[in-house]
Amino acid sequence: VVSLLATEPTKVDEVGREILAQCNGGLGRVAQDRSPVEKNDLPELLRRRLFSSYPETEAEKQQHVLAFWPRFEAIDPSRAKQPSAMKNLVEAYPFHPDMLERFFGKWTGVREFQRTRGVLQTFANALRDAEPWDESPLISTQVLLPAPGRDMSTALQKLANIAQRSSGEPNADYSQA
Repeated sequence: VVSLLATEPTKVDEVGREILAQCNGGLGRVAQDRSPVEKNDLPELLRRRLFSSYPETEAEKQQHVLAFWPRFEAIDPSRAKQPSAMKNLVEAYPFHPDMLERFFGKWTGVREFQRTRGVLQTFANALRDAEPWDESPLISTQVLLPAPGRDMSTALQKLANIAQRSSGEPNADYSQA
């Protein structure tokens, strides 16, 4: 097994990638990116890592989802009518499935984001910052918003910095994103 391990994405530079490619070439293998967490595992991983207690069974999660279902129907009636809406919310609870989809589908593809570690750090920062003021029954994009009176949340600032580095535009301003 040949691996290029780095906890800081900025340390995975061209020299390191070239060394890894040469090692793989010498072994006659093709390098494969492997993800320790698959898309369907993400809600459970986040629940276990971020909360000391949480609804574990489908019935417990469904009870929580049913408690805010009328509010969900009022906010997004077309989505609530989709056959898989309730199932998706229960599987992802307490996270909004669209937010998980966006992080797993878009952000984990950004080299500087660190995939699973990046998702965990982002959610930990966001939840820590939003805990005093956020009363929503689901964890969604609102946790990235700044607390009242602040310019930008810690998690959103980190995402903006990663987006700026990844864009190759050193003067890009994502602070209003």
